[in-house]
Amino acid sequence: TITPNTLATVSATPDEDGTIIYEVEVSRGGCMQIIEIEVRVEDPLCDIDHIYVPNAFTPNGDNQNDVMQVRSNFASEISEFLFIIYDRWGQEVYASDDIFSTWDGTVEGDDLEPDVYGYWLRVICPTGQELVQQGNISILW
Repeated sequence: TITPNTLATVSATPDEDGTIIYEVEVSRGGCMQIIEIEVRVEDPLCDIDHIYVPNAFTPNGDNQNDVMQVRSNFASEISEFLFIIYDRWGQEVYASDDIFSTWDGTVEGDDLEPDVYGYWLRVICPTGQELVQQGNISILW
């Protein structure tokens, strides 16, 4: 039962994909109504729209876009992750196997120059699908 005056929240955690219909009983001022809510649950897609790599950042200390980080709505469910960034000469400047880690645009504590850097990303998504992606990241000031 949800009473709007208490601003109650109902959470549902389906354990498999598909269409699920929930019945919710709503009451207010002595009136009651049962509402059916249809929810479509889908496995997360393992693609570049759901594993996001920003194409630029500004590590200039202004607390806005100061670090590079791969993002995903299901980051905590990713089973394997490898992210490597290279300079224009192919030398590795950053590598991580933790999706929650960030890169501050430095190598061994030294700031890198504004430039375009290449990256290689490999992710195993919650569905077991593999995503391998390559691209560019720009350091801007």
